[in-house]
Amino acid sequence: LEKHKYDVIGAFSGEEGIEAVKKHLPNCILLDRNMPTMDGIEVCHILKANDELRHIPIILLTGADTNRDVVDGLSAGADDFVVKSTDRDILLVRIKAALRIAEFHKELKEKNENLRKLNKLKDDIVSMVSHEINNPLTIIIGFATALHSDELGLTTEQKEKYLMTIESEGRRIASLIADYLDLTKIEAGVFEMRLADENIPKMVDRIVESFKVTAGGTLFEVKFPPDFPEVKVDRGKIERVLMNLISNALKYAISGKKITIEGADKGDHIVIAVQDYGCGIKKEELEKIFE
Repeated sequence: LEKHKYDVIGAFSGEEGIEAVKKHLPNCILLDRNMPTMDGIEVCHILKANDELRHIPIILLTGADTNRDVVDGLSAGADDFVVKSTDRDILLVRIKAALRIAEFHKELKEKNENLRKLNKLKDDIVSMVSHEINNPLTIIIGFATALHSDELGLTTEQKEKYLMTIESEGRRIASLIADYLDLTKIEAGVFEMRLADENIPKMVDRIVESFKVTAGGTLFEVKFPPDFPEVKVDRGKIERVLMNLISNALKYAISGKKITIEGADKGDHIVIAVQDYGCGIKKEELEKIFE
């Protein structure tokens, strides 16, 4: 085997073999049917009962090609068997086949783990979106009900304010759904960027205006230099990023305090900072923000 560039780890008993497998996690196991104290069938049972080791293919080496040996070995979990007198070329082919099985199992395990993570991510996103949508929906329904009521005697100014609130909350819902759709596109590998020159200060002004209706006592301060350049961005996506940042700042802002949106031109890139004076993020959680 070593002549064919295989790394070989030997063991002289079943107990030694089990410990060697646990320590080295080989890609394939050649297991002798007949060994002292613990035979190959018992070793096979023990290895296949271990969740960390059961995926490693086992080729059982038998002294004779008897039906009993074959039945016992395969029943114990062996993946293949070879008679010791078998031609070496056949043994090498059997080993290569076992290694292909091991590689296939490894790939399958990795794909299953990735699918598990993606499913958990989807579940988390759906749960988050469902929770986040509930608040704006409640506001929309409440204001729409008020607009239909003749008993409240709303003024034209109040009706206009309620309509603006409904529009603002509708945009929030659209943004949340768009975020979720972007996530599914990223997972599918079809995420696209539609880049075009955009006036970021004007975009920020529009977004801020949409939030003012529901801002309560929170003030906004927008600070961009007069020569701030147009930037090539995907308008819809950057709008959602800014809306999410400002919405989050507004959610944790202290009433009466201001939220500052500031832009700076750094030459080879621009910086847009959204600052509020809320409770902030715990130091130990800062590194987890983009997980």
